[in-house]
Amino acid sequence: MQIRDADAKLRSHEAIGRIVQVDGERIFCREEGNSKGTPVLLLHGVPTNSFLWRKLMPLIGRHRTLAPDLPGLGLSSKKMDRDYTWSGLAQTVGGLVDALKLPPFHLVVHDIGGPIGLEFAIRQPGRVKSITLLNSLLAVSTFHPPFPMSLFRSGLRSPAFDTMLPRLMLFFFRQMGIVRRHGVDLDDMRVYRTLLTRDGGKESFLKIMRGFELTQEKEHFLGEGLRRLAAENVPALVIWGERDSAIPPLHRQFFVERVPYAEVHLLPAKHFLQEDYAEEIANLARPFWERVDGETTLEPMSGNVGMDRVRGRPAMRGWRKMAAPGQSEG
Repeated sequence: MQIRDADAKLRSHEAIGRIVQVDGERIFCREEGNSKGTPVLLLHGVPTNSFLWRKLMPLIGRHRTLAPDLPGLGLSSKKMDRDYTWSGLAQTVGGLVDALKLPPFHLVVHDIGGPIGLEFAIRQPGRVKSITLLNSLLAVSTFHPPFPMSLFRSGLRSPAFDTMLPRLMLFFFRQMGIVRRHGVDLDDMRVYRTLLTRDGGKESFLKIMRGFELTQEKEHFLGEGLRRLAAENVPALVIWGERDSAIPPLHRQFFVERVPYAEVHLLPAKHFLQEDYAEEIANLARPFWERVDGETTLEPMSGNVGMDRVRGRPAMRGWRKMAAPGQSEG
């Protein structure tokens, strides 16, 4: 039953997406929502893929939501003779945006999707209508990959990969990634494992891990680029799982120091906050996007999430908004 359930989840995931040709590569893109709404482009990190966004996408259905698999991951091409650095992957994001003929869109980034997506936004600022940052790498020169991810950049990378079976992946997801234990199950891990390993995925994943650009030069590029985006008043929202042990608060601070007007919300979540805090993310992001789009009417969401009528933002249990610089947090 478990294997059959995992297979059904995988088939459902594949059916929701489509293949887009980008510079001779097959890029899988999961797509949901209202095709007439402002597009929302969701960029994942490692070791995940577009499957990570499956719970969030239906909750933001007024928008056209698109979640591609980065090259080398998920159902996208896994060529070994391509550039798997963050800059190389950012170039593919640009090609995908061109292939899809997207108008200005809301960009959402997570994990290494942060430096990848933000590089695209920095190089093509007119294409991005707003930025929503979930737990992402930004102060890259200081980043030290946590165990077990550090093994994938070491001489033990191949043995480490071979031991990452679904039950062990589930253990690490629950330890480092989620707070609500039932946010993921063994079938989810079977899907993640299949999408990571199929079609030569082991080698492309390891190449992505070796392609991390943890340099002062990359950090300077991101920092100066964010300042330029801030000077152009690109709207910015930060939704951060404050119990993340993989990416420390320093990376959030890096963004906020350079985009000081960013709206910042903290959730009692860990790294994979999309898995167990999808509704909370949606109820923070939707009003933000609707304000950016100039819409005045907000559709109520299901569940126990109300609207704070005084401040015009979601009022929900389990999150707090950070105070502006120089003020105490309420």
